[in-house]
Amino acid sequence: MTGVFSGVDTDSLRFLTSSPPAVKSLSLGDVRSLKVSKGRDRSSGALKGGFRGLAIGAVAGGVFGAVSYEEPESCFIFCSTRTLDAFFGAFFVGVSGAAIGSVYGAIKGRDRWEPVGLPSR
Repeated sequence: MTGVFSGVDTDSLRFLTSSPPAVKSLSLGDVRSLKVSKGRDRSSGALKGGFRGLAIGAVAGGVFGAVSYEEPESCFIFCSTRTLDAFFGAFFVGVSGAAIGSVYGAIKGRDRWEPVGLPSR
């Protein structure tokens, strides 16, 4: 259950629920663990989003680069290969994905929860 802490008695824990709005009470014997929200961590969200964006972008760019490869009719100085096209696709789309993922992750943030010790029973 999730709610806003209201108070603690010798044998119960009180909190407010939002849906439906009510004061609930739980016996401390029924509570196994208790965590308190410490808000959102923007930097952790940016880091996680950046890694996810990098991974998704690199895979998508690599696949697109390999699939869209066309063998050149002639080479002047440099000839591209399927592997090279896949690498460049993975690199450029991966970097773009990391940037977009970092911004999204920073805006969204990541919930931080901290365990709280319960009174001994």
